[in-house]
Amino acid sequence: MGASKRLAELAFAKKMLEWEKKKHLGLESKKEYTFGELVDWYLELPVAKKKKSYDKDVERSKILKQHFGLKMAREIKPAMIESFQYEMLATPCQKKRELTSRPR
Repeated sequence: MGASKRLAELAFAKKMLEWEKKKHLGLESKKEYTFGELVDWYLELPVAKKKKSYDKDVERSKILKQHFGLKMAREIKPAMIESFQYEMLATPCQKKRELTSRPR
């Protein structure tokens, strides 16, 4: 076995050991995302851009980002979504158009 292959195997074993320690000791940190960041990420995906409804998705996402955009995604609960739905149902269509056309 060559020296470079042995070094690569040792480096790999070391990384795996570090990963296992983090996993089992609960030290693994996970990146937190806001709802707005996730929406932006989704809208940039090639598969999303190929959809026939992409332009509508962009427009619809504006009002969602206004309402939930700065909240951490994990903090959004079903009750919050239901409340938003009721609010939208009670809002006249003209008001909804104004909300979606506001600058961010």
